[in-house]
This record gives sequence, C-alpha cells and structure tokens, in this order.
Amino acid sequence: MIHGIIVAAGKGKRFGGENPKQFIVIGEKRVVEWSISKVEKFVDSIIVVIPPEIDFRCKFKTVIGGDNRAESVFNAVSSLPIKGGDLVLIHDAVRPAVNPIDIERVIESAKSNHGAVLASKVTDTLKLVECNYIIKTVDRDKLWKVQTPQVFQADIFFESLKTGLNEKLYFTDDSAYLERQGYKVAVVEALKPNPKLTYKKDLSIIKSILLDG
Repeated sequence: MIHGIIVAAGKGKRFGGENPKQFIVIGEKRVVEWSISKVEKFVDSIIVVIPPEIDFRCKFKTVIGGDNRAESVFNAVSSLPIKGGDLVLIHDAVRPAVNPIDIERVIESAKSNHGAVLASKVTDTLKLVECNYIIKTVDRDKLWKVQTPQVFQADIFFESLKTGLNEKLYFTDDSAYLERQGYKVAVVEALKPNPKLTYKKDLSIIKSILLDG
C-alpha cells in the first residue's frame, strides 16, 4: 500500500498575503488541490496536513500540523495504519506542477531502496561567502537541489523520524532522517520543471505550467 501525505501546514511568510500560499486559487483549484490531484492517482490513501487556523475540507483525511515541518509530517505518518512493505509518499502542497511521470519514477525507485527523492542537479557556479566576500568556489558536481515527492519505506521512515524528533532534530527535509540513520536514499532526476511556490514571482511560472501545459 502507498500512503500519500500532502504537507500544507506552512505559514507562507515569504509569500505574504492574508492566507497561506497553498490555499490561493489558480484557475478553478486551490494550490493544495492541484497537488492532491497530481498525487491521488498514485496512492491508496491521502492525508492532508493543514494549519490549525484554516478551515479546509476535502474528501481526504486532514490532520493539524505542528510547530515545524517535521512535527507536521509526524502528525500525519503516526496516524497511518502502517504494515510491512508499505510506502509513504510525502509531497509539498506548494509544488502543484509536479509531473506525473516523475512521481511514478520516484515511487518505482523507492520500491527497491529505503527511499527515493526527486531532485535536480545544481547548474550554477557556487561560492562559499563570509561577510560578503568570496572564500572559495564550491564543487557542484555532487550537489543536487532536493524536491518532493519523496517516497520511503513507511516503517523505516516512521522510526527514523520518531528517533530524530526524540533527539529534538527538526530537519526541513524528510529524507534527512533516513540519512542520519544510515539508510540509503536514491536520487531521481526530475525530467520536468517542478517549481516551488515560495515568492509571488513564482506564481506566473506555476500558472503557465498548470494552465497552459
């Protein structure tokens, strides 16, 4: 069984506005609804993690998020009826333009690994900077920008996340909890753009992908 978790509990402070960015409307759907529609055909169940102040209703189960991403994901995964062999797919609500082919590829990779994440290679030249001065150039050949969805063996992920939270480790990336326990997480290179809605300038790009194809 594949359990889907849509993380939609963020505050969206960098985006601004009255409502969190994952609940603004693009076309006829809210951003979170676009993300749900992309994921639902690949999973057996979905839990949507929402902020306590938002009244969001859908056909799927919702849970209230925590003080940070890790606690929000834990609130969702701890409510799952996990069995051996199950997978858990975690996707950011603010990545509504993810390509279905890439979702499928990450799932397939996770089936033969402890987990798999969607990512893209770093193409810019990177500099290590201190006090606005360049210290050195960073080798980018082994650097990737990690995205979602991320898919894991559900039992392994749950135990790794629980251990991390017990140690008060609040990573912003879900795969970091498996890394810390020594599990191998595969990287799947994204074939299509998968932009994250962080700032208002991102909105036009995402609208173009969703509405214009």
